[in-house]
Amino acid sequence: MSCLSPPTPLHITVGKGDISMAKCLAGEGFSVNIFPLASVKCCLNPIMATIVITPDKMSAYQALAPFADHTIRSKMFNIRILHLAIAKHDLRLIQRVEANSPLSSAGTTTFNHTLLHIACLPSN
Repeated sequence: MSCLSPPTPLHITVGKGDISMAKCLAGEGFSVNIFPLASVKCCLNPIMATIVITPDKMSAYQALAPFADHTIRSKMFNIRILHLAIAKHDLRLIQRVEANSPLSSAGTTTFNHTLLHIACLPSN
């Protein structure tokens, strides 16, 4: 499977909510950090997709977090997984993500939004 393929197998399994398969793929060496190169607008890697797409965000994130590089930023919007967790307004999820990605390291997005800007956005 090429990194040019939009979407990757991990994107598909996370999108379908099949977390056990996603964990299996990650364990076999599929990267949870990859952004498909052929789809510039695909601004989420599989670990970020657990926060945005998957219904059971906490379980999905916890399953793939050990395989993730929490310092990676999306190519288009310059966001980290921490920005997405803050946008969900879920304190337990924020605390879990923050354990791997300190608040002080978040920086700003392409639009110069800080975590405080994102926290103040409406959740829907």
